[in-house]
Amino acid sequence: MNRSLIQRIGILIAAAIVTLCLFMVMETSSVHADGMTPKAYKSKISVTTVDYFVYLKMGSRVKKSHKIKVTSSRKSVAKPELDNGRIYIQVKKAGKATITIKNNTTKKTYKTVLKVVKYRNPFKKFYLSGKNRAGKFKTYNYAAFTNNKTSSKVSIKTKAGWKIRKITYCKSVYNEKTEKLANHTKKIKNNSTINLKKSGSSNNVFQFVECEVYNKKNKLTQTFGLDF
Repeated sequence: MNRSLIQRIGILIAAAIVTLCLFMVMETSSVHADGMTPKAYKSKISVTTVDYFVYLKMGSRVKKSHKIKVTSSRKSVAKPELDNGRIYIQVKKAGKATITIKNNTTKKTYKTVLKVVKYRNPFKKFYLSGKNRAGKFKTYNYAAFTNNKTSSKVSIKTKAGWKIRKITYCKSVYNEKTEKLANHTKKIKNNSTINLKKSGSSNNVFQFVECEVYNKKNKLTQTFGLDF
């Protein structure tokens, strides 16, 4: 097996572990681990076509012991399901659908209009580890690359209509003795320089940079990340 193939396999494994850790932090069900997007209940919610599953956080409005019925006005756009007291919505395509949650225990009904927006790459520039990596987000909001730098400037510029809300550097360190993963997260300023670990320099360290952006027109908040 050649070295480049080993590196690619390592990147995929690292990305999978980091993604799993993120979902554990969000306390979501492992049944819907791929593409999980947690959203707090509101009368109107916006997501994109790559937010394949939405976890609708209902708080005290819905409990595991309650008898719940969930329906969609357009199943071709969004199909809801109930799993162990939690409400998940499978995103099908761009469009709008009204999700109705009927609580037969409390006799209360909740509705949210889910707007599914076609996915767009919001970046003109996402400079990290010596290159503009904006093209990595052409079809999805998470991507991976091989890093060979020990430090890097992080410089991000969005396209018209998008605004940067925050940029975060995250590092996860796996302890083989305790079999636990320690997550270290810090906010960073745009155009600042951060210290990095080279890809493959440690099998126990996983790192990524995330950028949260907002689209005023669609009232859409979305997080993009690069694993390395």
